[in-house]
Amino acid sequence: MENFKTCPICFQVPEENIYQCFAGHIICHLCILKVHEGLCPQCRIPYGSTKIRSLILEQILDTQQFNCKFKNFGCERILLRKEVTKHGKFCFYNPNLVPLCELMGYKKCNFLLGLVSRAEIIAHFENAHNCSFKCVPKWVLVIPGSVLMEPLSRKRKATSSPGGPTGTIYNILHALVSPDQTETGPLFLVYGKVDKSAGLISLLCIQIWGPESCPYPSVMMYKAEMTLTRDMASLPSTSSAPNPILNNVINPFPITWKLLAYRIKEAVSILKSIPVNVSIRLLEESRFGVSIGDSLLVRITRA
Repeated sequence: MENFKTCPICFQVPEENIYQCFAGHIICHLCILKVHEGLCPQCRIPYGSTKIRSLILEQILDTQQFNCKFKNFGCERILLRKEVTKHGKFCFYNPNLVPLCELMGYKKCNFLLGLVSRAEIIAHFENAHNCSFKCVPKWVLVIPGSVLMEPLSRKRKATSSPGGPTGTIYNILHALVSPDQTETGPLFLVYGKVDKSAGLISLLCIQIWGPESCPYPSVMMYKAEMTLTRDMASLPSTSSAPNPILNNVINPFPITWKLLAYRIKEAVSILKSIPVNVSIRLLEESRFGVSIGDSLLVRITRA
């Protein structure tokens, strides 16, 4: 039976009509359009003006199960013959396509990293997700503390913006970062994930484009150092006492952590469980973001 599960010409699963010549040799609906002079590639008998469907084989294959094209990459999905191609276009294990937006929680966004340029990636994140592009020649991005804290204080509606995640877990796309404006410069996404129910915010950096193979970066590895820092001197006082300790303001800062600037395939796994989390309560009780000098510093360096 296995010999009849694929077209003998292209060796792909015949997902639509299956045809046969007068001698019984089968051929899929795509290959029959490409045959030379309308002759069967196996016996050279003409198909004739009216193509003969192999209805029995179609009915038999409709009851069979098929593996994903990317089974060797780890996919274990079992499919009907009409589902193979559609599934393959969006398969998690397809090495050429990465549905990063969907993996981050934007369920209605079907943008795929893979066969798109750096400029198209920037345009998509700016237009679809309001994520700005920033050129940082010194590889240091400064995000004001007030910008980081604003989404945490915002009340979430039952339904979020079109295509966005809902509920108490949602994303903060801070910026797309690159050291230059050229099409060859590496491109990084500074990404935050908020879990209000757990009281945590997670921050990491993803390299979503590399100059040698899009979207997978070159052999060059990068790391990201993130630092929550604050300016206690400019913190508004809640009493006449100048000492912030007397104002019941805790100061655990600076808080610094280092992670890889994860490449796409690594990020696919990391997004499920981000290794570093910061307490939202800590940020709120320390009044982070109130002072002008409060900020998140993201420093990207070669690993």
